Amino acid sequence: MKILRLTFCLMFLALGWASAQTPMEGKRVMSLGTNNSFSIQVDSLNAKEVEKLWMDFLKSNNIRKPEKDRKTGEIFGDNASLPSLSANTIDVYATVNERGAGAEVAVWFDLGGAYLSSYDHADKIPALQSWLDGFLRNTRIRKVEIELEGQETVLKDLNKEFAKLQKEQENLEKTILDAEKKIQEAKKDLELNASSQKTRTMEIENQQKMVERVKEKLKRIN
Repeated sequence: MKILRLTFCLMFLALGWASAQTPMEGKRVMSLGTNNSFSIQVDSLNAKEVEKLWMDFLKSNNIRKPEKDRKTGEIFGDNASLPSLSANTIDVYATVNERGAGAEVAVWFDLGGAYLSSYDHADKIPALQSWLDGFLRNTRIRKVEIELEGQETVLKDLNKEFAKLQKEQENLEKTILDAEKKIQEAKKDLELNASSQKTRTMEIENQQKMVERVKEKLKRIN
C-alpha cells in the first residue's frame, strides 16, 4: 500500500496537479473482496453529515438512487455515468467512517472487470481528482453553511435578548409614568388634605367655643 501511495503522489506531482487534497490510494477490503480504492479526509464534519453529502453528490452525478447497505455500511451507486472516467457505466462503492473530528470517505470504482487504479488507468487519475474535488468543494460549502447557521443562531438569540430588554424598558418606563401620575395625584390629595385640615381646625375652634359657652350656661343655671 505504501508503494501505491507513493506512486500515486508522484504521479500527481509529475502531472502538475495543485489540489486541495490528494486522494490516498490502496487496496481495501469491501463487500466484493479486496480491491483498489481511493480515500479522502473531510475535517470538521461528522460521518452522518459527510454521508448525506456523498449521497447528494452521487445524485447530482446522475446516480438517481444510491443505496446504503446497513450490514456492510457501503453506499452503492449503480450504473453511474461518469464519461471522464469511463465510456461505460461505473458501479461506485463507498464507505464513510468517523476519523477524529472529521470523517474518511473510501471509494471503489468498478469499471466492469477492473477497479480504477493509477497503475492501470493513469490517464483517468486527473479526472478522478477533479471529480473528488467537486465533492470536497461541497463539504467546504456545508462547513461554511453550518458556521453560518451557528452565527445566525447567535444573532437570533441576541435579537431575542434585545427584544426582551426593550420590553423591560417599556415596562420600566410605564412603571415610572404610573408612579409619576400617582405622585401628582398624591400631591393634589395632599393639598386637598391641607385645605380640609385648615377647615376642620376652624370648625374645631368654633365648636370648642360653643362647648365653652354651653358650659358657662350650665354653670349659671346651677
